[in-house]
Amino acid sequence: PPSVEWMGQQVPHPLERNVVLTTLRRGYKYEFKVQAFSGMFYSPDSNTKHGRIPEEVPDSAPHSVIVARTESRNDSIVVSWEPPPPGSHNGIIKGYKVWCYVNETQYHRNWTVDGSTHQLEIPALNSGIEYR
Repeated sequence: PPSVEWMGQQVPHPLERNVVLTTLRRGYKYEFKVQAFSGMFYSPDSNTKHGRIPEEVPDSAPHSVIVARTESRNDSIVVSWEPPPPGSHNGIIKGYKVWCYVNETQYHRNWTVDGSTHQLEIPALNSGIEYR
């Protein structure tokens, strides 16, 4: 997450040489450093290392999908949706793919939009055909 503050994690026992950080979020790059401390005093910083927790596929699908004809053009439709719930993103959503099928064995088309887009106008569909 974009931040300039360091998050501290104390190792519970002085002889331990590692710690598991459980609050990191997927899709972000992190910078790590280590300091020794004694009472109220801290050593200089260690060298820093960078690490990134990779994204995974969201746990939930987009929801509240609406398909509607456009008011301005009779042969176009607008598909809109809400993104998956924030807790299910598993990182940064970089895009959405919108599919349009006539049926399982015939023609289909698809469009890709970026992750901040939540609607797509699809122009010039053939009239008289039921799309899914």
